[in-house]
Amino acid sequence: MTFLAKPSVAVGFGAFIVCAETCDHWHAIAGLSWLNMPLHDWTAGLLLMAVPVVRGRAYQAAAWAFMLSLLVGAFFGHLELFLGPPEPDATIPERIVFPVLVVLNLIALLSLIGTLWPRRTT
Repeated sequence: MTFLAKPSVAVGFGAFIVCAETCDHWHAIAGLSWLNMPLHDWTAGLLLMAVPVVRGRAYQAAAWAFMLSLLVGAFFGHLELFLGPPEPDATIPERIVFPVLVVLNLIALLSLIGTLWPRRTT
């Protein structure tokens, strides 16, 4: 679990989220629809990407907690779609999106726990 508390994991995870949300909301971005842009997701991803620069466990924990809060919200939003009938116009089927979201939630949760876990000083 200490592996997931490394700043490099935070940078990679943040970069993945920024890229994924940019691709997912490309129509809103290209159309300059400010109300539909993933500003909160970009913010959380950029905060995670800034972890090596800031170099503080409290900052890293806050960035992971922010990301985890967004992922938990997405989890419950997609849970309804996963349990319901399939959407005919979905780009990626919910049977793929929901398990990926579960994995992302687990990574963020374990990273937050690993960041908060007391480190041994030898």
